[in-house]
Amino acid sequence: MASATAEQEQEQRVAATEPAALPISKEQPPAEAQVLSPAGEAESAGAGTAATGRPPTPTNGLDAIVADHLVIKQLFGRYDTAATAQAKLAAGRDLVRHISRHASAEERTLYPLVREKHPQPGLARMLYDRMVNKHMLNFLESHVPASEAEWTLYDTTLAKFRAVEEEHLATEEAEVIEPLRAVLDPAALAKLGRKWSSAFANAPTHPHPGGPSDAAGARLLHPVVGLIDRVRDALTTEPGGNLKAAAGTGTHAPAASQ
Repeated sequence: MASATAEQEQEQRVAATEPAALPISKEQPPAEAQVLSPAGEAESAGAGTAATGRPPTPTNGLDAIVADHLVIKQLFGRYDTAATAQAKLAAGRDLVRHISRHASAEERTLYPLVREKHPQPGLARMLYDRMVNKHMLNFLESHVPASEAEWTLYDTTLAKFRAVEEEHLATEEAEVIEPLRAVLDPAALAKLGRKWSSAFANAPTHPHPGGPSDAAGARLLHPVVGLIDRVRDALTTEPGGNLKAAAGTGTHAPAASQ
């Protein structure tokens, strides 16, 4: 009995000196997965955002851009599953705003880098895709369907935009991002991550088809336009995140997505 008691006391002393295991939360995703989300920084960025005003800076800019491609695809899925006209309009609005920010951030960070490190003829086509997409985004943002016929037009336009955008994302990952992985070292990837995070934070939240897409013009004007957009958003968005009542929303059920 004395021997058993001595062993128990020894085990207790050893246990007391060991560091306690940290609890593993299954509810909180990794910090880098929170950098960009469909709901926006304020809702998804976690504790890091409360202190800094923006999501945690990604340590790999290329991974952050690819992760944001997934967010865009999730936003398309949210539109597909929206059950009411108001929910579809909200999903379409968030899609437009997110892609507007994504495009601006790429024009100021990713595309200048690929011109420097891995120039290729296909880049001009991708920039042209972006320009076409901005015109389609502009229609989706400004058009508020008020009838079945208008919902059909809206759904058809969004479906066409989705086809162009998803092809663009796939081409960009294959012809721009993967080749860059072979020539960028960890320091360059981290630098891209810092620039991407900053550019996404101050990017315009609405499409501006007539605005500059070249790196010099975009770096100069996009942050200014982004500030104006965010003031506009504050004036036209309710505290809960819904758009203030607009004429033409009606009570029509949305047509099936194309």
